[in-house]
Amino acid sequence: MGIESESVRRPGGCNMTQIRRIEYVNSPSGFARSRLFFALIGGIEQMAPTFSFEREQYNAFEIIYITSGRGWFRYGTEWIALERGDGLVYNMREPHAYRSDPEDPYEMKYVVFHGSELDRLWHSWFDAPYLLLPGAADDEPYVRTLQSVLDWMSKEGPESEPNISALLY
Repeated sequence: MGIESESVRRPGGCNMTQIRRIEYVNSPSGFARSRLFFALIGGIEQMAPTFSFEREQYNAFEIIYITSGRGWFRYGTEWIALERGDGLVYNMREPHAYRSDPEDPYEMKYVVFHGSELDRLWHSWFDAPYLLLPGAADDEPYVRTLQSVLDWMSKEGPESEPNISALLY
């Protein structure tokens, strides 16, 4: 299901006002949850200059790609500057936060995902809880894959589940 909005405010002391937001929310089947990687939420968001968001943890993983602008991402206590072309894949189970640069707020594409084997595989693939992918072009394979996942998420129906899962692998 696609959702578009001009601005969103959520409780909890965070300012999540966006200028533009396109969001897809998936409800994976039991089969997908037990055997596949699956997307939970994804979209494209243009953040307002005052955007900030903090979360203690979430039981999933996220991939983001900055399409324009600048901002910061915090994982645990470490702040990382992000700008156009930067990407990040991370385990959301640790405290994390986002802030936009007031002078040049960022736009990002993102997908929040999970899978029954992902916890085990993450530790065999990566030595750290996040992977920074700096300075990527729009035609980099992971950026194209992220866009393909978003394209499949925009289609409704169970036939998209295997395609999304294959892309996330």
